[in-house]
Amino acid sequence: MRGRNVFAPKGRLRLILLVEFSPSKPLSDIRETNDFLRRTWACLRDDAKIGFQYTPWLDSKNQVQHIGFLSLGAYSEILLEKGIGDPVACSLSYKKRGVVDKLIFEIPESWRRYVDIQEVRGRILGSLSKVDERKLNTSSCNIAVFTPLPLSIPNVSGKKFKLESGIGKARLEFYVNAYDKVDLQDQKAYFAWNFCVLASAWSGQLFFLHNSTDAFNDYREIVSLIHDGDLTESLNQLADPIFSIAVDLLALGSSAIRPALKASHLIQRSLVAASSNRDLLGDTANTLAISALEVLSDEGADPISCKTCGQPQYKISKRVRDFASDHLGGEHWRKWFGDQYAVRSKFLHTGAIRHRSIFSGKANPTVQVSAPGGMALPMHFAYDHVLTYLTLMIVRNYIQRITEPNTRYL
Repeated sequence: MRGRNVFAPKGRLRLILLVEFSPSKPLSDIRETNDFLRRTWACLRDDAKIGFQYTPWLDSKNQVQHIGFLSLGAYSEILLEKGIGDPVACSLSYKKRGVVDKLIFEIPESWRRYVDIQEVRGRILGSLSKVDERKLNTSSCNIAVFTPLPLSIPNVSGKKFKLESGIGKARLEFYVNAYDKVDLQDQKAYFAWNFCVLASAWSGQLFFLHNSTDAFNDYREIVSLIHDGDLTESLNQLADPIFSIAVDLLALGSSAIRPALKASHLIQRSLVAASSNRDLLGDTANTLAISALEVLSDEGADPISCKTCGQPQYKISKRVRDFASDHLGGEHWRKWFGDQYAVRSKFLHTGAIRHRSIFSGKANPTVQVSAPGGMALPMHFAYDHVLTYLTLMIVRNYIQRITEPNTRYL
């Protein structure tokens, strides 16, 4: 931890003092970085009464992540009285992207006339000296979650949460660890939203933190297609103990659940797209479903390099085909998902939608090579509910595989 005076060259900068602060021990990853930042902001809120103007941008050339600007409540009143509105600039430098090397606070030159700059420096450093000692507090939270249809949501519970049954709405109870009230609100929202994401991907029904009944014109039809006409049985899948374990792993911040969580975000958005307008957004919904499988199939291994040019060969299509076949069982799925991936690639890279025929009356056959069957069909065929159904099966199977070896941590 250190502060140093830096006087700006005239006419270039309006900076009078840098205050730099480094973690007491080097950080190794993003998780440690975010915990460090949460503790830092909590200490500064307590002692310096900071408020953020959050305007992040990345200077990768100089390895600096600019965070934005902050006000120091202890000095805001006197500065405003004098017409001084310049805030303190805040950034972090890094050697490894996403891992803090040091925090940097830049106090503007305009403050010099009205406040004691060394006092400002001392107040900031005094707050930061408490970062290592900052302790987590555990709080009980209670929040409502909604589904677009008035269907019965079952009781679900794990070691870290409880979902009380309701019709189209249920109460989610859980515990979070936080460093202060602002951090508590952030952690509360993070867990509740990610619960909704996992529940959407597990059940094939949408979950939100607000009532979204009016936003999805095609939702009932989409759910009916995916679940073969049964609108309620899919919600009962939430009572599966495997789902409860997955939510508990989420509550613990386990890295094991992260790929499933990222894929679940894509699946939820796929369902949103299809439910909003399956005619216009069907191709988008299909693309998001395939992208979810890309996420799950990525084991982080380095790609094989081309023997001729030395460039990496990612072969993502093959990876997705193999992954889907492994989880569904059966070699025929390799070709099926290969065809789906090819349609998705044409949509993304050439703009080829699956179905261009707008007229939905009697057949008027025309050729359309981008459509899976080679002929143009009405637009409402664009959404592939079979792809969504199979993707949901794969996600549940994947979550079951990753939860079983991690139950010992609960």
